[in-house]
Amino acid sequence: MNCDTFLGSNLTEANENFVNWIIKKVGINESSRLLEIGCGRGAYAINISKQTGCSFVGLDILPRFIEEGQDLMKQHGVEDKGKILIGDMTKLSDVVGGQTFTHVLTLGCIFYIHDSMDIFLEQLKEFCEPGAWIVNQDFSRTVSVDKIRPVMRHWRTEDETLETTAYLNKIINLQGASSLRVGSCLKTPSRFKF
Repeated sequence: MNCDTFLGSNLTEANENFVNWIIKKVGINESSRLLEIGCGRGAYAINISKQTGCSFVGLDILPRFIEEGQDLMKQHGVEDKGKILIGDMTKLSDVVGGQTFTHVLTLGCIFYIHDSMDIFLEQLKEFCEPGAWIVNQDFSRTVSVDKIRPVMRHWRTEDETLETTAYLNKIINLQGASSLRVGSCLKTPSRFKF
């Protein structure tokens, strides 16, 4: 599945289509506990919570996004359903503590840590309920770094950390998770080896 699946007449409609697809594909409902890593203002978690009634935690490293997210939660009437916290996605235990989640979103943020993806997935296990879904929309490359370097100057990452799709799938599979081709969705086993 590619991004054309979610196209709408504008970006707002495309994002709504994407949120609806996530909710249906991974079965988010009122009893779900959602963690959105690299959430920015938390728009996805907030919209999912608004539609389903699920609880959520959003995490981002930029303080201004946290403040904007608090305002967005109030605008959408979900301030009692979740919180948006400042923190580093490579140090989840410092931020989310002993909480566990049924669903995790990593939308467009993992490419910052491709060089330590295995470590990130290993620590993420601690925060996933058995059988949890991880929805990952990520950037990867299918061509040499030299061909994409002009585009990457806009990103906050080093070109050496942008891995190939094949490499990332290998790391995901080595961690014991299975990936579906969307961006990708990972389903953790019910016995939780990850």
